[in-house]
Amino acid sequence: MKMQKCLKYCPELNQITGSVTASLLMCQLEYWFTRSKKDGFYKFLEPCAHKAYKKGSSWVEEMGFSKAEFRSAFSRIGKVYKSKKAFLESKDPFEGKLYLSYYDRMKKLTYYVRNTKLVTTLLTNPLSASGYSRDLTTQSLTSQEQEKNKIDYIEVLTLFKTYCPTLAASTHFTPRCKQKLEALYHLLEQKGQDIRETLEQAFKEVERSDFLCGRLGSSRWVACLEWILAPQKFFKILSGGYRPFKRPTPFRPAATRNTPFHRMDLHHFDLELLEAKERTRLEANHLARLHNPSLPDL
Repeated sequence: MKMQKCLKYCPELNQITGSVTASLLMCQLEYWFTRSKKDGFYKFLEPCAHKAYKKGSSWVEEMGFSKAEFRSAFSRIGKVYKSKKAFLESKDPFEGKLYLSYYDRMKKLTYYVRNTKLVTTLLTNPLSASGYSRDLTTQSLTSQEQEKNKIDYIEVLTLFKTYCPTLAASTHFTPRCKQKLEALYHLLEQKGQDIRETLEQAFKEVERSDFLCGRLGSSRWVACLEWILAPQKFFKILSGGYRPFKRPTPFRPAATRNTPFHRMDLHHFDLELLEAKERTRLEANHLARLHNPSLPDL
């Protein structure tokens, strides 16, 4: 069979996307964005009768994905809008993701838009050494701009897996996770703190916390790396805000502490005297009601 085309694949992108199919799709999206002269482009999901459709140009035909596989892959790296109006009215259209798509109901076309600033930032980190960005729009970035970003994502991931093994099983960097790490990195830099040591200390605190690691048994929730790196949560973790709770000693009043008051077998009652007192009370109550029937029964 004659090979007509091949898809580009960069394994290092899996750290960003979290899956092979999403990495393949990201490479292909970048290919089409470099060919587009506008801010975005339209593309069909599958073959259709639309006049703008050309045979072999849909995602299903181009990628060899099923519709379900394409949607699953795109959901990892892109935000989907069901209408152009919903996209235009959104205050945060990308919601931290690399791309977005919206459906133009008038033209009956699905458009794709790139979060250029975020994609550029991510592809100039350790991924740039792989050669992935060599033929992308990020090629124009200078070496000085690349040197500004000192974050070693692989080292941070290694620290997390080393000092927080309970949560390390399926951890990877998402675009939102990288954004939060960048914000945290600059805060720690401003405070003059050693970033590696501070991260190590925080990850150790996470591992000590039964709540963050889901060991309490009352909830299935566990903290993820993105949640931990959010600056507000990160500094609370550092301050010991999620350490294991110490159960307080149950309170017992001093009068009853270590006393045999509630043990009936240790008390001796004069039953005849008690019965005599009860008879006297009943007789007094009966006589009082004879003289005044309106009195309540005592």
